[in-house]
Formats: sequence, C-alpha cells, structure tokens
Amino acid sequence: MSYRDYSVAKGHIVDITGHGDFTTVQAAIDAAVSGETIFLRPGIYTENLILKAGIIFSTFSGGATIVGKATFAANGGVTFTDIILQTNGDYFLEVSGSNPTGVIFENCSLLCSDHTGILLSSSNAGSQVNIFEGVFVLGNPAAAAWSLTGAGSMTLQNVVATNPGLSSTISNNSGGFLNIKNSNLPFLLGTTSTGGMLLDNCYLDCGALNAPALTANGSGSNVTFFTFLGSGTASAITVGTGATLICALCSVDSSNANAITGLGTLNAGIITFTGSGNTINTSTVNKLTTYGGTII
Repeated sequence: MSYRDYSVAKGHIVDITGHGDFTTVQAAIDAAVSGETIFLRPGIYTENLILKAGIIFSTFSGGATIVGKATFAANGGVTFTDIILQTNGDYFLEVSGSNPTGVIFENCSLLCSDHTGILLSSSNAGSQVNIFEGVFVLGNPAAAAWSLTGAGSMTLQNVVATNPGLSSTISNNSGGFLNIKNSNLPFLLGTTSTGGMLLDNCYLDCGALNAPALTANGSGSNVTFFTFLGSGTASAITVGTGATLICALCSVDSSNANAITGLGTLNAGIITFTGSGNTINTSTVNKLTTYGGTII
C-alpha cells in the first residue's frame, strides 16, 4: 500500500503572517513542482489561483480558508485535503479547457456563500471533480453547489450539506455525468440537455423549499436507488419531456397530490410514499420486475 508523503522537504509552507516559505498560496503554486505538497497554516487567504497539475494542498492543523476562485485547465490532477474553500463573487473552482483535468476534495468544507461553487465546463470527457467526506454549505438563495456544463463527470461520496440560505437554485448537470452516493443534500438537483445522474443511498430533504428535490430533464441516464426525496407542497420528482428516470427502492415524501409528475418516462421499482401525495402522473410509467415489480 502506498501512502501520501506530507514531508515538508517535498513541499512549501504558506503562512499569512510571514512565518513560512510564502505568504500567498499563488506564490507557493508558482514555486512548486508536480508531486509536492503546499501546506497552509491557519488563516484566510483571499486570492484567485491558477492551479498547477500534480500539486497537493493540505494543512497542519486545519483552519486554512481560501476565499476566491481557483482555475484549472491543465492535463493532470490536483488534490485539496482539509481545506476550506469559499466563493467570493465567483465560483471557488472552475475546471475548463480540453485536457483530462481532475480535482479531488478530501474532507474539505465548500462554502457557497454568495455564488455557485463549482463550474465544470471542460470539453474532455475524462475531466473529473471528486468530493469525498466533505461538507457543502449553501448560504445564499441564488447559490447552487455546482454547474456541470461540459463533458466531464462529478462524484460525491459521503458528503453532508446544509442549506442555511434556503437556496432554490438547482445544482444542474447539462453535459456529463453526476454520481452521488451515501450523501445528505438538502438542495435541489437536476439534469438538462445530455446530462445524467445516479443517486445511490442518498437523502434529499427539500421540504423547506417546497420545490422538487429532483428534476430530470436530461437525455442521459437518470437513476435513483435507495434514496429519500422530500419536497413539501411540491411534487418530489419531475421527469421532463424526452427524459427517462429509473426510480427503485426509494421513499418519496410530498403533500402534493402528484408526488411524481412530468411529461417524461418513469421506470419504477418499489416506491414508498410517506407523505399524503401518492400519485404518479408522468406520461409513461413502466413497472420494473427487476426491482420488485410493484409500486406501493
């Protein structure tokens, strides 16, 4: 088994008070080479960054916050571990260009305080943003967690989110694929255009927003397994024209008579309705014997 080397001999220390190698994160990035780690001491680093492939960002004791926009378009990957990233009137991360670009967040806090957090617009299908064991905070009504407009993919695993700003802006995927597992996300999710999505063992309680927890308008693969979707007075799921959603072994909580609605196709396994709404009125409903064969 290999272990990541956090030796300062292979990295650079950033300390805003001047007790390190650099006082700004960008200066450390400019000096670093692939395979090195940039260690951030506690502090708020308000700056926009141009990322470099092969660099790892970490902290000694937590409490390091980057406020600003990090842009990455190079061939390769970047990892953030135990870092707080916060919007400052723009995305805190933009992945663009045509290279197979990858960004990993491990145990990071991602704060969408005044803007949508992530833009993944890369045209390369190999581009990825992967979020593991992290926290999303949506602090503004117009701030979504992400906007996926390119061909790449995003994965969330064991992510917990809060929505103190009561954001009603859909975190949307219009191009690539969104893979979410074992996560609690109390904000609105959607697909459009060629975008697709997999929700596996997730909890989407959007009851306070009175809006559909999931809106599937994308022509890509849209699938929900073992997932709770709550929506208050609105339909919990909307399947749009031309879209198909597989929904199996899920719980739907809505007080709207039409708990699942839309002009698209629902391929349904076992769905349990826990609210007063229990009607499916999508244009087409197919029962899937693979997933139990009944709708209850």
